[in-house]
Amino acid sequence: MAEFELSPYLSKHYSQVEEIFWLTSARTPALEERVEFRKKYLDDYLGHLCFVALDGERVLGYILCQPDPSTFPWPLDIFKDFFADYPAHLHINTHPSAQGKGVGAALLHKLEEELILRGVRGVHLVTHAEARNRFFYEKNDYIPVHETAQKLLLLGKKLRVKNL
Repeated sequence: MAEFELSPYLSKHYSQVEEIFWLTSARTPALEERVEFRKKYLDDYLGHLCFVALDGERVLGYILCQPDPSTFPWPLDIFKDFFADYPAHLHINTHPSAQGKGVGAALLHKLEEELILRGVRGVHLVTHAEARNRFFYEKNDYIPVHETAQKLLLLGKKLRVKNL
């Protein structure tokens, strides 16, 4: 794979980001639910803290984050007791052809650097306890924080914020 660059997300990237979103979605909802599903897990995060990995004009992956739990577009109440230590919530996906090539790790690192600059002390994501992506996150120092009876897993990483 050619070298890639990390860049802030721009609206011109949307169609490629949406394509990656659907290619990598763990669940493809029925047609009548697709707009709401895309809004909940993609669109509502755009405009906050978002980066893309680019090979020229081609989007290889994206990371979206809301640093403040009070701005989450949908309730994550089952995990709210952990937001003090891990306030930022992220979504990340890479194109299947770019997986395993360092794109996701580079996006995580870029986001973490930006969160540290903003004084955010931790970041989390939600996945399924038996999902394959769990190992990617653990390899990047995200730890299991809480698992629900339904096997939803909150993974988190504390960030070394200076002057707190």
